Amino acid sequence: MKTSSVCSAGRPVAAKFKPSAELAADVAQSLSSYLAVLHKHKDEISRDVSGFREWARRRFNLLQPQKRAGRPLDENVTRAMELRLQNKPWQQVYAIVLTETEGEDAQAAQERLREAVRARRARLRRRKNRTNETADS
Repeated sequence: MKTSSVCSAGRPVAAKFKPSAELAADVAQSLSSYLAVLHKHKDEISRDVSGFREWARRRFNLLQPQKRAGRPLDENVTRAMELRLQNKPWQQVYAIVLTETEGEDAQAAQERLREAVRARRARLRRRKNRTNETADS
């Protein structure tokens, strides 16, 4: 169980990050090669240090994983779609994907799963068609 500290303003304070020895070594190696690049291009960078810093920050942020907008995808629907692409019949898909939940009608759960798969496929088709239309224009 993690314990969290509280600052004087009463807000939680994040625990200090402690990297593993392997991560620390990898970061040290990356930083030393980065410093070599900076040294190699020091004349160009020194002409506009703040501009370089902003450019490097934007480049670094582009490399970070981006959070998707909207509701996260339901893993059951994704798994069901994968199984259907493998030509598995719905009965097998239901057996693999749906777990028994308390007080839930199995037939209703199967219908909802089928409908969710159908809706996602339709949405993907619409998105694909929209992308093709804008590329053709």
